[in-house]
Order: sequence, then C-alpha cells, then structure tokens
Amino acid sequence: MTPLQRSLFFRGALLFFLGLLTGVWAGAVLTEGRAIFMHFQSPPDGKLVLVAHLNALLGCFWIVAVSLTLEATSFGDRGKTWLGRGVTLVNYANWSVTLLASFFREKGLEMIEGNAKNNVVAFLLIALVVLPGLAVAGAWAWGLLPRGAEKAA
Repeated sequence: MTPLQRSLFFRGALLFFLGLLTGVWAGAVLTEGRAIFMHFQSPPDGKLVLVAHLNALLGCFWIVAVSLTLEATSFGDRGKTWLGRGVTLVNYANWSVTLLASFFREKGLEMIEGNAKNNVVAFLLIALVVLPGLAVAGAWAWGLLPRGAEKAA
C-alpha cells in the first residue's frame, strides 16, 4: 500500500464517520428534536440532512474504490495525487454543501432569480461537486482504460 492509498483510506473512513454523525443529526431533525430529547423551533430541512448523510456514506466508498484501484491506473505519481485530491474534494463538498443547504432550506438544483441562499447552494454544487465530479470520474475511468498489451488479453 502506498502512502497516498493509506491517506485515501483515512479520508474515506473519516467521511464515513461524518456520515454516521450526520445520520444521527438526520434522526434528530426528522423527529423535530425528539430523538435527542429536545424540541426544534425551526429545524433544518430533514430530507436534505438525510441526503447529506447518504452523500457521505456513498462518497466514502468512492474514495475507497479510487484508493483500491489507484495503482491499476496508467497515471504517474502526479496524476494519482491529483485524482486523490479530486475525489476527496468532490465527496467532502457533496456532503458539506448539502448539509449547508439543509440549514438554508434550499435545494440549489437551479438558479432562481432573487433567491440568494438557493443560488449560493446551486453555485457551490456546480463548482465543487458537479463539474469536478464529472472530471474526476472521467479521469478515473480514463486512467483505468486498458492500454497496449492489456487490450489483447
């Protein structure tokens, strides 16, 4: 195992832990605080908290999958480092921006004129999740594409 792979395993494990904590928070929000013996006057959007929880759990597995396949890519050390950085950024951003959106009570799936909170969420999702996510997934697939003698096998 390389140091980068070990680092990615840690990043995946940490995101899994954060996802579990977010799941506890989701239970609290979805019960308006009763699950933790409190009462929330104006809780965050429970569905978005639940989505953040799932984003973290699924994202950790993407990070671990990249780590497990990193040495099978055709990338050099710099390419592997950037792939690791990219997959980390995308998945941590997906979790954190969605959690932020829950407090704003805005989905951010489209730009809406005059709705600054929604538009901040939409911009962050596009800039930190959607576009980089497509680039990282494409780069990962490209790096794993069989080359030369591997094609014949």
